[in-house]
Amino acid sequence: MIRRLVAVLYAASACASAPKPSSPPLDGSAPRLLRPETVIHPPAGSRWPSPTAPTRADFPRYPTGPRNAGVEARVVAAFVIDENGHVEFPTISLVQPVPDREFFHAVCDFLHRASFDWQPHEPARGLVIMPFEFTLGATRVTRPIPGPVNLEKIRGELSNLTPLQLADWVQSRPHCR
Repeated sequence: MIRRLVAVLYAASACASAPKPSSPPLDGSAPRLLRPETVIHPPAGSRWPSPTAPTRADFPRYPTGPRNAGVEARVVAAFVIDENGHVEFPTISLVQPVPDREFFHAVCDFLHRASFDWQPHEPARGLVIMPFEFTLGATRVTRPIPGPVNLEKIRGELSNLTPLQLADWVQSRPHCR
C-alpha cells in the first residue's frame, strides 16, 4: 500500500514538473489558416459558393458614421469556408484597402453569422473571394466607390499560390478581430 502511494505521489510530481503544452500566442501571431494544403480554389468560370444564411436582408449593415458622411465603399474579402459551408472566422482577410475600417467590421459581423451553399460543387474547404458593396444611390454621396474590381484576376493570383504561400498571404492581411 505504501509503495503504491509513493508511486502515485512520484507520478503526480513528475506530471507537475512536465512542460505544459503551449497555448497560442496572444499577440496575434498564431496561424490563421490551418491545414492550407486542404483548401481548394473553385475553378475559374464555375459558380462560387453562395450565402444561404442569414437572409439577404441580413447582409452587412451600412455603418452609421460612413453613411452619414456620404461615404460609399467596396470591401473585397477572402475567407475559407468548411465542408459544411461555415466561414472559418480567423481566415477572413481584407483584400484591398477600404476608406473606413467600419465597412470591414460590418462584413466581419455578417460573415460571422453567414453560411454558404457548395452547390453544384462537392463540399470541401474552399477559398472564397467576395465583394460587398455599400452604396447610397445618388443622395449625399461625398466619396463614391472607385471603379470595378477584377475579381477573376484576384482569384487567379491567389489560386497560383502554394499552400504555404496562401497561409502567409492570409497571415499578412488585415483581418477580423
